[in-house]
Amino acid sequence: MKLFYAATSPFVRKCLVSAHELGLRERLELVPAAPHPVNRDRTLVASNPLGKIPTLITDDGAVLYDSRVICEYLNALAEGALIPPHGPARGLLGRVDAGSIAVGCALGYLNFRFASLEWREKCPATAAWFEQFGKRESMAVTRPPAA
Repeated sequence: MKLFYAATSPFVRKCLVSAHELGLRERLELVPAAPHPVNRDRTLVASNPLGKIPTLITDDGAVLYDSRVICEYLNALAEGALIPPHGPARGLLGRVDAGSIAVGCALGYLNFRFASLEWREKCPATAAWFEQFGKRESMAVTRPPAA
């Protein structure tokens, strides 16, 4: 499978963390992309006319985009449990699932792009959760490069 990506995208990171958690990371070929609304990345647009990342090309040639769709596909492919069934199970805490991955990646993006917001001081319980969640191997190996 091919995943069009940019290392600093929190949406791409969500897909990479999910793939890692599901044991599928090694099946992904990462294709660098430079999405831009005006200077379109021709390679990316050839597969996804919207020119957005992440974009996944499956082994059978299907093209998927939007991180939620890609994560759901990867979860189904691996017969994983990142996406809980409908109902009360979706509200349980303390699990690694699509929701916790999305929150972890969003908080990581705040650290990366908006450190001046000092969200950790304002939300100490969330910061403590993120400190622990950020130690997961999948989060560590997908951390964007230092600016």
